[in-house]
Amino acid sequence: MIFLPKTAGNDLDYITKLPLERVNCNICEIDDAAVLIREHSNLVKCKSCGLVYFNPRPTKEALIQYYNSELGYASCLRETKEPKSFPSDYFNRSLGTAAKLTGKKESLLDVGSGYGNFTLYAKSQGWKDLHGVELSVEAADFVRKKGISISTGTLRDANYPDEKFNLVNMDHVLEHVPDPSADLAEVARILKKGGITHVCVPNISSFSFFIQRKRWVFKSFPNHLYYFSPSSLAKILSKVGLKVIDLKTTPMHSANVEEKILSSFWIPKALIPGFVSYILKKNWGASITCIARKPA
Repeated sequence: MIFLPKTAGNDLDYITKLPLERVNCNICEIDDAAVLIREHSNLVKCKSCGLVYFNPRPTKEALIQYYNSELGYASCLRETKEPKSFPSDYFNRSLGTAAKLTGKKESLLDVGSGYGNFTLYAKSQGWKDLHGVELSVEAADFVRKKGISISTGTLRDANYPDEKFNLVNMDHVLEHVPDPSADLAEVARILKKGGITHVCVPNISSFSFFIQRKRWVFKSFPNHLYYFSPSSLAKILSKVGLKVIDLKTTPMHSANVEEKILSSFWIPKALIPGFVSYILKKNWGASITCIARKPA
């Protein structure tokens, strides 16, 4: 039996019938992993590099169907459509870093662009030549009508030219893709020399996973296939030739999971910010945010 948080947006009967396949570790390319959580699809950890992933997991064809199904991810994704406001501080981190390092506010790709929140915000900030990649046909059509160039499908399906982009944004996308190494290699190919990628993923080494384990709010099969620690994320970026220039953990924006867990321990409200600061200092935050650069 698989446990899914109520926020996952999945129909249990539907996802347990998706065809599965066994895979090797995406970093080491071997199958030598310990089972962390035994379920319909086991959550396993590579004994060599520490990458955590579901094995077996749905086939590529099943995942495409899942992201476009009302019983799968489509209804969950739709909840992000036309928000009342954008998380400007969060978005500005990658936009500001890219503009500073490249000297330009142009040529941006948002992988897993959803309903276009990031690209539309970038457009409002004066960015030009905006592109996105999205598996959901409905979401891609919506963004296309807003004047953003969107490719429906996967990043590698889009087949962009070499060295096209100054910034490739992957905000909570890498944990979703069937082959993170191949997608990051594609990012390295299409980035201009000196260009950057902004990668955010849930942190499997987080305080929240340590406490919640099977009921971790970010453990969501099958839309999440991989889970990274700061160490394994740095390894996979290095594997494809991207240089990490900043990596840290943060609270998952808008989720406040650390505060919610600490509150459940009856810790006085006034003391919680200090505990959260300690969690982040130890790199135990719920989310990893990373800036990596293609060598000039």
